[in-house]
Amino acid sequence: MSINYSFGDVDAHGATIRAQAASLEAE
Repeated sequence: MSINYSFGDVDAHGATIRAQAASLEAE
């Protein structure tokens, strides 16, 4: 459970980072 939550959290964080990067590239 703990490990699955950690991976999900990391994946969500990674998605946020990619969204921010795309946002910066768009500008």
